[in-house]
Amino acid sequence: MSPPNCDHETDALKYFSGQLSGNELAMVEAHIAGCSKCCQALAELAKIMTAEVSEEEKAFLSATLEESAKEARELVKKALKESEALNASHVASLTAHHAKQNKNSKGFFLFNSKANQLAIAASIVILLLVGAMVFYKSNSPLEDPQIAQVRGLIKEINLTGRPTRLRIAGFDYAPENKTRGSESEEPARKLKISQDILESIVKKAPTPSNHQHLAQILLFQSDYDGATTQLSEAVKIDSTNPSILNDLAVVQAAQNDYEVALQTINKVLHINPNYLAAIFNRALIYIQLKQYNKARSDWEKYLQLDPNSPWATEAKQQLNSIKQ
Repeated sequence: MSPPNCDHETDALKYFSGQLSGNELAMVEAHIAGCSKCCQALAELAKIMTAEVSEEEKAFLSATLEESAKEARELVKKALKESEALNASHVASLTAHHAKQNKNSKGFFLFNSKANQLAIAASIVILLLVGAMVFYKSNSPLEDPQIAQVRGLIKEINLTGRPTRLRIAGFDYAPENKTRGSESEEPARKLKISQDILESIVKKAPTPSNHQHLAQILLFQSDYDGATTQLSEAVKIDSTNPSILNDLAVVQAAQNDYEVALQTINKVLHINPNYLAAIFNRALIYIQLKQYNKARSDWEKYLQLDPNSPWATEAKQQLNSIKQ
């Protein structure tokens, strides 16, 4: 956490979570470049935030960073406040015993003061956050050149039309391909090659993200049973990953199991209420369940968070169709 005498703590947090632009961005960049007081944890998080992840994953990381940093700041403020009060009430006794018990008093105060315990707790929050982010980065499938190549190929195929009405995590906008399965031989060949590569990687490294990427390839081929198997394995390892749970809900909806899909997508939004793909998908699920008022609320919330993207254009169309 930035020391109390650094006036750019909040701006630095906004910078590293991608919330600044223009002159404000340039000013904070200049400050960070010459400031030795800014938190090193933020610098580490900055490296992670520049990794190639999906927009939904970036949003989740930014929200996690903002919330965790806020909690840590509050802990530090509380620790400092209690420390000042404690020092004021005990200054006489500490002074009286200082000469005789200098080392012992110092050690006792460090480890038994509630204020210092809070400060230590705040530091642990920071370390755990950075550690979690570093772990996330080290396990990112996009660091594997083969997976990066496969992902690029699948994204190209997706641009010809997404394989389901719902949004798969990590893919750019594309209209639904309602004729999926009847495309030319070339996309089918690429999908099969991608599947073979991912199956080999999953055998060697069965990480949640690798299972998820294989499931996405199977979803493009309408192999819903295979996709469900892969995502179920991913959930066993990481049951709170919103991206994985989102894709599981997509597969469940593709099989017309909308009640179960709704339960799954609700888990995503419990973890991250602003996860755009999940809000979009739940609105579509509500429409299938004929719960139009709830669908309308989700479309309105989505458009508040994302008013201008191609996904927003489709959301507006869906919202207008409900209102008519």
